Amino acid sequence: NVTITGTTNVFNYNIGALTGLHVESNGAISVSGVTANSNPNSNGAYLQSTGGNITVDLSTFNSNDIKGLHAKTVGSGNITLTDVNANNNGYSPFPDGDGLRIEANGIVIVDGVTANSNKVNGATIDNSTVTATVTVTNSSFSGNFNSGLFVAGGGDVTLSNSTFGDLGIGNLNKGLDIASNGDVTLTSVTASYNDVKGAYISNALGMGNITITGTNTFNNNSGGDGLHIQANASVVVDGVTANGNYAYGAYVDNIVGPV
Repeated sequence: NVTITGTTNVFNYNIGALTGLHVESNGAISVSGVTANSNPNSNGAYLQSTGGNITVDLSTFNSNDIKGLHAKTVGSGNITLTDVNANNNGYSPFPDGDGLRIEANGIVIVDGVTANSNKVNGATIDNSTVTATVTVTNSSFSGNFNSGLFVAGGGDVTLSNSTFGDLGIGNLNKGLDIASNGDVTLTSVTASYNDVKGAYISNALGMGNITITGTNTFNNNSGGDGLHIQANASVVVDGVTANGNYAYGAYVDNIVGPV
């Protein structure tokens, strides 16, 4: 196992490597109190575990030329991010510039994350090869040059109390883009002022339900629908405001199940 802890772990301005902090382990990786900022031609951090979990908290990955943080589990392994900042990553010569790239063969939990103003997506989460959950809470993904958050999920996806574009900080593509084989649940999210759609949710290749509850806002998305849903099972929409969008306020395509 690998553990990095404390409050003064700084990996900034490293030249000639592909990451400021690079960790590969056959066991668990736990990172706390890390700063990996402004690494030229590099990721802020790359963490890969074969057979263990990855945990990152109270850490910052800002203004790196490629990705902010790339976390990957090979074999079984969960990934948990808590109180993480990944902003302003990506530089024009490089095709890759997510704030966060999470690839897991297990559960993904994201809580208290800010991933704003990145060259590509604010965050990309992919655990599509396994039937495991993705949970995102209390987080912000805004002002990114592509989508705020992209999720490719093999299991249930749950998002709550999070923002995917708002007034003055919209994303240049979709605010929220979800492709899941399981249930998708949104509670009290905002996906507004994006240049294409506010939120695109699809589990058309699976049989999961889609549920939107609480207070949800999908307003003033300038290139498409406020909320776009593709489903094969039931869709429940309660507590949605979708005004001022270029196309539909809400579009639901559900051939099989009830709405």
